[in-house]
Amino acid sequence: MLVQPGSGSSSDTVSRAETALSEALEAAGFSDRASLDEAVQSRVEAEDRARNASVNLKVAAPDGIETLQAWIAAIPEPAESDEDLPAVGEAEAAEAKAIEALSDVNVGLEKARTEKDFAHREVTRVSAELSAASERHARATRNLEGISDPEKEAETLEGELAGIRDDLKKAINDRVALEADAPDAAALKITRDRAKTAIENARIRVEDIRVRLAELDTRIRATASDAVEEELADVEEKRDQARSTLTSIETEVAVLGKLLDALDAAREEARERYVEPVLIELRPLIDLLWPEAELQIDAETVMPTKLVRRGTEEDFDVLSGGTREQIALLVRLAFAQMLAKDGRPAPVILDDAIVYTDDERIETMFDTLSRQALDFQVIVFSCRQRAFRDLGGIQLSIEPAI
Repeated sequence: MLVQPGSGSSSDTVSRAETALSEALEAAGFSDRASLDEAVQSRVEAEDRARNASVNLKVAAPDGIETLQAWIAAIPEPAESDEDLPAVGEAEAAEAKAIEALSDVNVGLEKARTEKDFAHREVTRVSAELSAASERHARATRNLEGISDPEKEAETLEGELAGIRDDLKKAINDRVALEADAPDAAALKITRDRAKTAIENARIRVEDIRVRLAELDTRIRATASDAVEEELADVEEKRDQARSTLTSIETEVAVLGKLLDALDAAREEARERYVEPVLIELRPLIDLLWPEAELQIDAETVMPTKLVRRGTEEDFDVLSGGTREQIALLVRLAFAQMLAKDGRPAPVILDDAIVYTDDERIETMFDTLSRQALDFQVIVFSCRQRAFRDLGGIQLSIEPAI
């Protein structure tokens, strides 16, 4: 049973109740509630023993000890003359029976006397305890006259106090556990948004595939019945569409080439001036993969040279392929973040990146890309559609025109 103190209760009310309970117990001659409960329990046990002794006495002598003694006294004395005496065999049998009966009576009598003495002692002791308890109870009653139902109120207050203490302890433990396990709200929001966009992109992709399947089925049925001239015209139309697609792709390649040239020029211009700002932007990104790690960059070449983890320096050249790949990507993102804060945002273009990254790290890299994409554009090219399907964002693909 959980007892709620209610909105009107306060710690002062509980404190006053505890003080009143302690004063009442002290006035009754008890040091605490446990000693009172122990005295009550002792009295109950003594009363039980007295009742058991009375029951045993009634079993041994149902009509009372006096009746039993009278019955024993009524046993006739042996006859003085031999007249009218039974035969020897009958007398011996009667004697044996009488001896057995007498033995049983003596055993019962002795048992009854023992139980009577024990019951008498128990009654005397219980009477003394009852008298003392009654006196303490009277004193407690006088001290608690201002309380309508002291026992009920004491039990209620104890229940409320125990409930409040349990709730407080549970609340403290819950708060500590929640604070220890609380994830980064921003990271969770980014992961949620990325998952939503990934699901939406997958749904759109499924719908596109269904449409294409329907179109292909239609084309197959139509081609099976078309003449050669119509098939030739269809092939020529495809050729023209392919040329148009090739032109678009070449234009896109040229744009991307110019974009890469612009990025290279910007990188060369910012080498000397942006090393320290880049390190500032890079530190929170490094912490996502390697907490409390530090990356050292050569100011002249603007290239990573060492990764310091747990006080141990590791040259960049001896790091694994996946680690070097991740560091290179984080450095790019740090440069882009710095440019965006400087009012000169530039997109980050990744072509088949993080190919050596394991599943756990790639999820962290996806979160990092999604977070940085809030400040500048991130473009990812990849032929690994399955590995990058959880990246989120807007997914584009180059497909032949039908």
